[in-house]
Amino acid sequence: MHLADLNSNAAKAELLGDVLKGYEKRQERIKNLLRAAGVPEDELSNGKLRMPGYGDIVNTAGTLTSVGGARAELFWSACSSLAHGDLTGTLAVLDRETMATDGDISWVRFTGSVMAALVITAKTIDMTEAAFTLYTTRARAPY
Repeated sequence: MHLADLNSNAAKAELLGDVLKGYEKRQERIKNLLRAAGVPEDELSNGKLRMPGYGDIVNTAGTLTSVGGARAELFWSACSSLAHGDLTGTLAVLDRETMATDGDISWVRFTGSVMAALVITAKTIDMTEAAFTLYTTRARAPY
């Protein structure tokens, strides 16, 4: 992700008629880290390296918890919709009650879903506890 940010900043600097100072050196340092992590050389060429999106990261992290990858991504997506004002995602999380209909048009009452808030909060606590447990395990000295 840092490489994608670096490339994006370099493109913005170029758009403004400037050059991002130290770009090539920083890009090579990141690529060296990726090589050390086992990323194949042919994937390091421009345009071929695909960085994981936030959904991919949440899904992978979720597999290490009791929540599971797909559900972790679903809960994260719902919270993201609420936080960023995405209409479709927000409406999907709310409780709805059809008040009246004339066949073509329905009048629907949307209200906050206590159950959705409860489930998402409980699973968030589960994932946070798993994250702290993993951190504690990895922070210990190996000897």
